[in-house]
Amino acid sequence: MIRITIVAMATLATAAPAAAETKLPFIGAMIYATAEGCTKLKALAAGGERNVQTAPEYLTETGFGGWEGGCEFTAFTEKETGKTFEVKMTCLEGEEEIESTDTFVVDPATKAITVTEKGATTSTVFLPCDAPAPSFE
Repeated sequence: MIRITIVAMATLATAAPAAAETKLPFIGAMIYATAEGCTKLKALAAGGERNVQTAPEYLTETGFGGWEGGCEFTAFTEKETGKTFEVKMTCLEGEEEIESTDTFVVDPATKAITVTEKGATTSTVFLPCDAPAPSFE
């Protein structure tokens, strides 16, 4: 009986269509991080120690990454042409899955992206970073 259940679950898992990946076109192939985060990403790329203190949050066209979890973009709406976007995402923190909506404001001159979580009073500024996205697996 257990084997039948496992096979049935495996069949359902493989039969379900994969969700389409949502990419933010204003980010492209670039990696973004805070100024401090970019320094940490460069240190990791150079072979630096990998742990929760040395691994920063970073931003790619498909979501946020970091040591303790990440977020995958699920949808976005352009609110102000080329500048302001409302971005929906699903985030994993350990075993917990959280839905979130943030506002992204792009500075066309510097390419900086200011991210504000819905309901928050502070923002985080992500800058283009010429370091590769790390793998924390």
